Amino acid sequence: GSHCRGGEERGVLVGVGLVRRRNRRTNSTVSLSFNNKDDRMNVIAATRSYVDRIVSDPNNPGMKVLLLDNETTKTVATVYSQTQILERDVYLVERLEQTSRHEIMKHLKAAVFVRPTYANLELLKKELASPKFAEYHLYFSNVVSQDFLNQLADADDSEVVRQVQEFYADYVAVNEDLFTVNQRGSLRLSTDDPGRGDMTDRNVSAVLSCLLSLKTQPSAIRYQATSRVARRVATEVHERAEADGIFQFKNRSTGPLLLVLDRADDPVTPLLSQWTYQAMVHELLGLNNNRVKIPSTDSAKKKKNAQAKNPLHRGGGTGAENDDDDDDGEEEPEEEEA
Repeated sequence: GSHCRGGEERGVLVGVGLVRRRNRRTNSTVSLSFNNKDDRMNVIAATRSYVDRIVSDPNNPGMKVLLLDNETTKTVATVYSQTQILERDVYLVERLEQTSRHEIMKHLKAAVFVRPTYANLELLKKELASPKFAEYHLYFSNVVSQDFLNQLADADDSEVVRQVQEFYADYVAVNEDLFTVNQRGSLRLSTDDPGRGDMTDRNVSAVLSCLLSLKTQPSAIRYQATSRVARRVATEVHERAEADGIFQFKNRSTGPLLLVLDRADDPVTPLLSQWTYQAMVHELLGLNNNRVKIPSTDSAKKKKNAQAKNPLHRGGGTGAENDDDDDDGEEEPEEEEA
């Protein structure tokens, strides 16, 4: 198969700020936002364009199966509904690790959109050793190393891989000007936790993926000098961008300033209430990847009865202080797409 990098030009980004935000329901997450309202600098549009090209690829016509991993499932779900996916001749949407559970379907082709991790590489090797589909068109959400490609080529004994492409959507687009990597426990980045290296690498990969998807290169990178986290992220972004020629865009001299900040120096802002419907829905119901879980009536009654029996809830309290608690022992309601 062929290996293709990059895509069409998208213009110039005029400002980027990386911030660590505390999410009251998911503990914490790392996100990146823009101060520019240019429609071309739209991460939702950029992600959607990549998904459009995956499901409408002229090299993969006809009925197909879309195989995703845990993170690309969230990436796709924020820009495409299940109905819209099915309208693009996608017969089935499935997780890559679940393909071994069903029968061989040689009448279908597979479009695989996953992160270029070695865990996914092992799953792909297993799939290619016993292919369930006629062809495999591989799309990775970030830059793929040469070693990764070599191992993938060695595993394709049946020669069912038709193409390998890099589509840079290694993040979850929340708004047009905001994305996140949904990293739980990201406060460990500010500690000496042994796992912080992997977390830093994940954040750096997301920032680089965003810059590639918007086809721009920072003219300068600045970071908060008092923060070790900001320094590590800024240094990694600079070194990896300079080492790979794919980041050498024509607009570098007029490119954005990449400003890396640490939420630890601004702990008040996440505690303030914003006057928007989005913020209100998140405060009252909880938003996760632009999805809202609405508990069923029976579930709500059980929770209300449990609170009535709990002496801690007697005395006229509103119960708002317990919004962050999980409903232990209760079955989670199915997600409703917002």
